[in-house]
Amino acid sequence: MLGTFGIGYLSGTLGILGVGFIVADFESDAEKKLSNGIIYREHSIGNAISDHRGTRVEIYKTVAWLPVFEYQIIQKEYYDVIAYPNEIKVSYEPNKHIIHLSAHIVSLKNGGREKWSDSIKLK
Repeated sequence: MLGTFGIGYLSGTLGILGVGFIVADFESDAEKKLSNGIIYREHSIGNAISDHRGTRVEIYKTVAWLPVFEYQIIQKEYYDVIAYPNEIKVSYEPNKHIIHLSAHIVSLKNGGREKWSDSIKLK
């Protein structure tokens, strides 16, 4: 009886941990609504036990007459870009359809801080 209870307890504990990691992967870390129905979402790649770390950026567009409906325009993954504890600064130029990203990131090579930036051209 003790063995059966122990196996069930261990399976339940590992199962709920797995569910927690899966749910945390789909929840966005930051969300910003830009002009013209553009939504910026930021997700962390990896977790405490993974070998790869980084940030995934997703850009969504909403329909003007149905703001609940949204569709993904672009998704980019930046490996070795961790903006913790600061967030990535986002600026949008609607006339050029460009999103500028910038942050001071922690370098995974030497542990120092470095400036990082990128631009995303919307289609």
